[in-house]
Amino acid sequence: MEGNNEIFFHCGMMRTGTTFLQKSVFPHLKGIRYIPKPQFFERDEIIRDSAAARFLISYELAMDEQWQREIDHVSEDWPDAIPIVVVRRHSDWLLSEYKRQLKNGHILQFEELWSEGEGQAQYHREDLLYCDRIAILRDRFSQPPVILMYEDLVHDGAGFIEHLAAIMGATVDLEEVDLQRRHTSYGDRQLQLLRRVMQRVNLNRERGKQSAVVFRVQRLLRDIVRYGILYLGAPFNRSDGPLVDRKVLDRVDEVYQDDWEQVLELSKTPQPQVSQPSGSKG
Repeated sequence: MEGNNEIFFHCGMMRTGTTFLQKSVFPHLKGIRYIPKPQFFERDEIIRDSAAARFLISYELAMDEQWQREIDHVSEDWPDAIPIVVVRRHSDWLLSEYKRQLKNGHILQFEELWSEGEGQAQYHREDLLYCDRIAILRDRFSQPPVILMYEDLVHDGAGFIEHLAAIMGATVDLEEVDLQRRHTSYGDRQLQLLRRVMQRVNLNRERGKQSAVVFRVQRLLRDIVRYGILYLGAPFNRSDGPLVDRKVLDRVDEVYQDDWEQVLELSKTPQPQVSQPSGSKG
């Protein structure tokens, strides 16, 4: 690799534990210099000026044109970097994203988030084809991407973290890692009540035409109302069944079945061979 550096690039797909890894795991890795999100655009200077021999760059990437744009930027400077990506079953990813948007004050039905066809949804079938995104990584970098499963992180966090550290030739003391999730996952009844309230009251966090000061005050008040509903209102809400019908989510998995199976096969690619932690360049 350039300058004898070993560089790992964590392409943090949204809703795959990226914030947890960035804040609770990566800072505790030993034998590798972690470049956190706030320093992402200073990465070249940090790598050039550091005495470390091994680096981990991590950045959360949206499921839009930002994915290719930032990957292009990193691969131009570090084509031999080893990309790392965590993937999540498509239906689970969409459900998580739907809950996030409701929590943040966006009032929408699931069909407005994802459409199999050509509807007015935010995401369509081609937008969530993981193999297409992995193909970009394989094309831009000389090293094959490391593909990890979000489900493994959820069900065996400690094992996932130790495995990830070993891939990068790093070590980690699990006693230093807070294994609690960074973002609270709200239940269906809580989000159903919030959605019902937002049909009558605007609780969106987005800025309108008001001044910055008015916007900050308005956002704070709306946040207080929204989180008050989420934390306190669920016991008083009638159940409307699941937030998203299971049949709809099953259809999502049917649409992406081939894509998911290909990703599982790609994840079996032999892991890169890295040297043992050495601390610094001579």
